[in-house]
Amino acid sequence: MKGSPVFESPLSLFSPEHDAEHLKKEYGIPGRYLKYIMSPWAAKRLEEFSGDISQFKVVKLFPSRLNQIAIAKTEPGDENNQDISSLVGKVDIRQLEEYAQDDPDAYSFSGALCRANQGIMEFVEMFKA
Repeated sequence: MKGSPVFESPLSLFSPEHDAEHLKKEYGIPGRYLKYIMSPWAAKRLEEFSGDISQFKVVKLFPSRLNQIAIAKTEPGDENNQDISSLVGKVDIRQLEEYAQDDPDAYSFSGALCRANQGIMEFVEMFKA
């Protein structure tokens, strides 16, 4: 979806229980492709759009190392520090002026797991991280 910080599939907008049969019959999309969980970013946008999924724009993305799309590398940090923000991201302090701390727009999805979603992540020395 265009603008998604985690490069998620638009199929995450559909419910496997309610939409699987229709998507299979109408578009040939098997129900097993509806296994995605909607990100907090998409859930907020869906609420803003009053449940109208046609408001979302879909773009075709290709992995890009230069643009950090679906390719990421993470390296171990300090052994004494248990900070996991390099993996999952963190709250963007600059956004706290406008948004509450638990708002998806206040969160920086900059971690390697977010940047490499549906792509490739190199986990250098995984057990040291």
